[in-house]
Amino acid sequence: MAEPSGNRTIAANISRNDASGESVTGTLSFSDQRPANTITLSGVFPSDSIDLEAFFTGVNEIENYPLLHLQTAEGFFTAIDSRVIRSTQNLGGSKLSEKVLLPRFLIRGSVLLREHELGVTDATVRFWDQDEWAQCSSWKVKNTTEEDPDVTIVQMARPTVTAIVNGATISLKDQSPRAYFPIGNREVTMRQSRVFRLTFDSEIPLKDFMRD
Repeated sequence: MAEPSGNRTIAANISRNDASGESVTGTLSFSDQRPANTITLSGVFPSDSIDLEAFFTGVNEIENYPLLHLQTAEGFFTAIDSRVIRSTQNLGGSKLSEKVLLPRFLIRGSVLLREHELGVTDATVRFWDQDEWAQCSSWKVKNTTEEDPDVTIVQMARPTVTAIVNGATISLKDQSPRAYFPIGNREVTMRQSRVFRLTFDSEIPLKDFMRD
């Protein structure tokens, strides 16, 4: 999913993953509040244009877009299962005032992902504030004393813990940096990081991975 980016909106060229090659202009918005990421279409896809009767009945209204591709100045985004949360159509049906979509999740990358590429064989997962709630320390500190004025800090390699859950191999691994160099005003910053590494016997759909 796209990393948190603060409150802002960027222009996007939005297309569907189909053979039509249709695209519309729009925007991609990031917010620190919910909903975090939204997509706004500035027009309808040509094949979605509705006539006057459909405008009043709403029979042609598309409520879900399984896969959308967004090209922006900040890179490529693949939006999965985007549902309509707000839509305003001008009378006559050909011109769209606004259609706001909420993706189930959004992937930022160097390429646009196709349907057959949305599978997972292994993944690295790290949760917010994981080190705090895991209460795991990689450091052993010896403070200064009158007899020994030196402070000694020892970084300990934490063992990997592994379990099998529903056919998946899940490992909790230490991913802390192993080298530290003085920076700026000769300060050294020590970090610790723990991650979950998931490996599957065979490829599973990305949607199932995110759900589970």
